[in-house]
Amino acid sequence: MKNSLRTVVLGAAGVVALSALAGAEPSLYREELTRSGAGGALAARNVPLLDVIPPAGGREGAMKRLTEVIDRAGLRRIHVGNPGTPRVSPRATFLPGADGSWYLEVAGDGSRFRYRGHIDDQKMIAAAGPKRLGGPDTLERYGREFIARHLGSLAPLGEGETLVFMGSKYLHQGGTAEGERFDDEVVANIAIFSREVGGTFVAGAGSKIAVWFSNAGDPIGFDVDWPTYRRSEKRQDTLDITDVRRRLEAYGDAPIERVDKNMSRFECGYVDQGVYKRAMGVLQTGCMVHHDGRSAEDGTRYAAVEMIPIGKTVVSDAQWPVTGFIAAGRPWDRCVASPLSCTVPPDPDSEMGAR
Repeated sequence: MKNSLRTVVLGAAGVVALSALAGAEPSLYREELTRSGAGGALAARNVPLLDVIPPAGGREGAMKRLTEVIDRAGLRRIHVGNPGTPRVSPRATFLPGADGSWYLEVAGDGSRFRYRGHIDDQKMIAAAGPKRLGGPDTLERYGREFIARHLGSLAPLGEGETLVFMGSKYLHQGGTAEGERFDDEVVANIAIFSREVGGTFVAGAGSKIAVWFSNAGDPIGFDVDWPTYRRSEKRQDTLDITDVRRRLEAYGDAPIERVDKNMSRFECGYVDQGVYKRAMGVLQTGCMVHHDGRSAEDGTRYAAVEMIPIGKTVVSDAQWPVTGFIAAGRPWDRCVASPLSCTVPPDPDSEMGAR
């Protein structure tokens, strides 16, 4: 099994098969996030900060619960039969199948985990047929059912929390043989979910669930980053959209004109950057503005994300450097926040990562 989203296979007949993640279809909910975010951010509302509660037993406890849930599920293509030797690093615990046909990974403090079945099994792909499982409505239904049946104890919803559907993605496979193009085929259908807390969306890598299905509707994998939140007694007033744009102009890496011209998503809410960036244990509000297009300088294609805190009073977070500058009333200086970014030419696709 190849565990990447993009794989190349060379067969005896000189056939090259290519798999790539493509065909994203956002939900109406996600489209509304951009409309409301660009039009009003969080409408200057007052919200509680969120405290992050680590999972019981850390990674080891999460791995034990996860394998027990998978064992009980009795699913055809998600199982932990014939396990290999676990590998443990400071960042993650990795459990592969002895034959390489599946793997299970639990990362960080145990609140992020993923399972990938044998998605490259050509016999299973052929048996499922080339036609995708369905559009976003179908994938939302399949995804919600899987989460309710199998992930409820691992990714629970707290009081006042809501599971929201973000859209679908599709893993495609195509190829060439002696210069002839094979038909493009969907080999995996992915339903993506996030959540709201007290009616406020959670943006970023955290609070995300992606469930993978074959074209026949069999679950074949999942990716989860789902911490437990507790609403704090501390609250935060958020800026109105005029002041959010002023802050974006002052602290964004790209000129505001480029952001406006090439903006594809404008999502505001709590910002959870994912398991490796929750060390402070507190979430505050912000907007994540995605923009992509062609560079005015040389016409090369780029994609970037501006991540801007939008509280009137910002909590300084070492893993979100721009918050410290805003909290201290200092202008943004990428070279101070990340000296390496000023000594090595930045990659336009990852330039915003230091923010």
